[in-house]
Amino acid sequence: MKDDVSTNILNESVKYTIGVNIEGYGAKSVKESPEFDSRPNIQSAINSGAKEIYIPFGKTYEISVDKKTYEGKGTGIGIGIGFKLHDNLKIDGGGTIKAKSNAHGKFYHLMI
Repeated sequence: MKDDVSTNILNESVKYTIGVNIEGYGAKSVKESPEFDSRPNIQSAINSGAKEIYIPFGKTYEISVDKKTYEGKGTGIGIGIGFKLHDNLKIDGGGTIKAKSNAHGKFYHLMI
């Protein structure tokens, strides 16, 4: 029988070694939901503390622009896109994150 401390340590260990799929946090592809803003869902996946974020291959996700400036390492993806990242984060999968078409400013698409 495991005590609560051992269980918590195991849970934290697993959390920081296994990647997460952004769709598990509610992100929806443009094909699935054309007007959906996946920004908060992708940021939630990043905030989970996982070491790897998976962007499903062949899918495109649109995000709004938050126009925030973050300080420190890993402060964002492109100019104006501004995800708050954490150290040692790996983004993988072959999908695309792009700014919504009605957003204004200078943007870059992130193709994984």
